[in-house]
Amino acid sequence: MIPLLVLVACGSEYSPPDEMTADEIISGRKDNRHVAVGQIGSDWPPSWHCTGTLIAPNIVLTAAHCLYDEDNHRVPAARLLWGEDDAIYDVVSANTQRYSPGSRDAWNDIAILTLSEPSRTTPIPIATTVPRVDQRVTVVGFGVTRATGPHRGTGGGVRRSATITLDEVGAREVAYASDEHGACYGDSGGPLLARIGGKEQVVGVTSRGTAVDCLDVDIATRVDAYATWIGRFLP
Repeated sequence: MIPLLVLVACGSEYSPPDEMTADEIISGRKDNRHVAVGQIGSDWPPSWHCTGTLIAPNIVLTAAHCLYDEDNHRVPAARLLWGEDDAIYDVVSANTQRYSPGSRDAWNDIAILTLSEPSRTTPIPIATTVPRVDQRVTVVGFGVTRATGPHRGTGGGVRRSATITLDEVGAREVAYASDEHGACYGDSGGPLLARIGGKEQVVGVTSRGTAVDCLDVDIATRVDAYATWIGRFLP
């Protein structure tokens, strides 16, 4: 059973230093390969706070809680942005699927962003197969590398990745121990990637964790469980 969560990865329990523009994978490596994984921000100049994956030329997959501000108010789609390494795109619509933060069941922490124009970057397809316990996957994001201590909030704004092993598979979410590698503040909405049929596919979307230092258990939304809903937005 997926454990009860006490922390939302992009939530108000953690306030990054003012000089930060984004939050990075704990114990991860700089990632120059997954260019379809970009940053989610709002307003102009951009204030980056989450991660998202291009799954079609103008469609980005992210976490639903990335569409809310610190006061838990929904941010209008017109204020949202998705940034690649070399381009920033306006968001024209944002959709969630029965988002239920704080639920003892799955939070449905998943969202679709439609961009104003197609990206030239090659998208990463979503998985339609059920993930399995002990499956090795890659978690990617732009979050912090230190969540507590004198250097807390450092390392953000750089795409990083780490390999983890799924420890638990629920009906709509997966969980893994993040005491050595895993997601942290700002990695929310980023993908869990697995090689299926010879190519990488998005099997999960980073949602939240169970500890303020990001070193306990991380939870991700299962993409295959929402494949039919996601498919409505795909060309």
